Amino acid sequence: MKGIVRLTIAGTLFFLATDIATLCAQPLADSGLQNGTRLEGRFGKGKKGFLKELNLTNDQIEKVKSLKQSQSNVKEMVIRLKQEREEFQNLMGKAEVTDSEIKAKATSLKSLFGQIIDTRIEQNTALKQILTPEQFSKFNVMLKERKASREKGESGSSRQ
Repeated sequence: MKGIVRLTIAGTLFFLATDIATLCAQPLADSGLQNGTRLEGRFGKGKKGFLKELNLTNDQIEKVKSLKQSQSNVKEMVIRLKQEREEFQNLMGKAEVTDSEIKAKATSLKSLFGQIIDTRIEQNTALKQILTPEQFSKFNVMLKERKASREKGESGSSRQ
């Protein structure tokens, strides 16, 4: 019975960790150049950066830059998440581990997931306040297209 509980907890946390890591693999701001201002994160990969396509004003660029700086801890949290997930998986593989040790690590992982989700919500809310409704809609469409092209590229490269 304890084995089934451990496997269930491990499986659930693994899938949650994968989902959260995927969500957070796209920090708020990958690199982009707009009006001489370089920003890193979601806004810039590719030949045409998100910033340029969104046609942001100088004021919006500064606000996005400030937002990116104030929310820079997401990358650190994702790194910590990966480390904690690995520690959890190692713990699950040990024969002498107790349920309380597993539950303590699971609680730690859940807390970190919550922090990451909360930060992402704050970023999204702040971004909505900076962008116009049209820019925000376009931004989300661009993110979906980028995700689809990444998934297509990943599946295409695995066939080779």
